[in-house]
Amino acid sequence: MDVENVTDELLIQNSILAFIHNYREHTWVDKYQELLNKIESGKLKISEVRKRGRSAQRQKQEKSSKDTAS
Repeated sequence: MDVENVTDELLIQNSILAFIHNYREHTWVDKYQELLNKIESGKLKISEVRKRGRSAQRQKQEKSSKDTAS
């Protein structure tokens, strides 16, 4: 499997399955099972936060001339 083809949903699903497999008696297993069912059914979509606009940049200051009168 190519690394480029791995989605966020697949990585999260894999980590949930690993947790459930390794910690069967943990109190959070039921919650993780519900979360896994939501991901598999498509009810929960993991989305990236979109950047807005461009990053702020400092304003360039004008160079002061050395010929200014005192």
